[in-house]
Amino acid sequence: MMEDVPVTVISGYLGAGKSTLVRRILSEEHGMKVLVVENEIGEEMGIEGALVTEGLDRSSVTEFVELPNGCVCCTVKDELTDSLSRVVKMKKFDLVVIEMSGLADPGPVASLFWIDEELELGLRLDGVICLVDARHAGRHLGDPIFMKQVALADLVIVNKVDLASEDEICSLEKDLAALVSPTSRMQRTSMSVCDLREALHLKTMRNDEVCTALAMGRREDLEEGHSHPEGVGSVTLRFTEKAVGFSSDELTRQLGKLVWEQPAGEVWRLKAMVCVGEARERWIFQGVHELFDGEQYGSWDVDKPVVSSFIFIGKNLNRDLLMEHLNASLI
Repeated sequence: MMEDVPVTVISGYLGAGKSTLVRRILSEEHGMKVLVVENEIGEEMGIEGALVTEGLDRSSVTEFVELPNGCVCCTVKDELTDSLSRVVKMKKFDLVVIEMSGLADPGPVASLFWIDEELELGLRLDGVICLVDARHAGRHLGDPIFMKQVALADLVIVNKVDLASEDEICSLEKDLAALVSPTSRMQRTSMSVCDLREALHLKTMRNDEVCTALAMGRREDLEEGHSHPEGVGSVTLRFTEKAVGFSSDELTRQLGKLVWEQPAGEVWRLKAMVCVGEARERWIFQGVHELFDGEQYGSWDVDKPVVSSFIFIGKNLNRDLLMEHLNASLI
């Protein structure tokens, strides 16, 4: 059985450098066969090549251009997941990259690949990247789409740092830190130059990566979470071994309420590592947009303290109400 092809979603406001990053993916010798999905293949992409039609279902794609480094750029029509599923089953790829338009919310697209394995699409969400213009992003900090693009990202690339002063960059990074998840990463670049193999293999949806991120904490404020003045940000809640036993069924029900009914604010993403039942089962819960899922991932070591951790990313999150719903799931 073939492994699912990882999908990376690239978002970012207009002029942030998304197309520059995509051009690098399509032109550099990085050793990966990447399928890049565009809204349209325009002249600004700098792509030259013949349309590849042999062996391809033309009902799935409107344009399909193969590059010398083995990567492919295409546009799709109809249902995105169905079209991509047909393409990746006809031609082997290491990775699928989807570039969003500058004014698009990446949440709905990311959630398309956070789906039931029984659908057998051959695709899975690997992570979300957001590019930010270091010089001009400050003027967009109050824009709902910009804030959601940043908040949903696993990796925030602060691009064009060569065009901004150190004070401007530091001030922007402080503002961005108030928007992103405590487990996300941030890095500086110029001309969208970064380690492509690292950036395009985030693996942030894998259970082992979630465990590592929640156990170690990648930011100093992991304990408390944070929020932007516009109400966008994260809330982190931890339960120590004095009160760790959760009911998996009840927790699933309560998380469903929080995600779908939004009694404690808009939940855009969630990550949790939870101790379930007296058997000390370790469960991982993850959610993207309106979808979430949980599954057992081993057990807690007997000689190590148990800490159940939850991270909610969204807008106008109410810590007390979130805690109230989680407390209702304790055994």
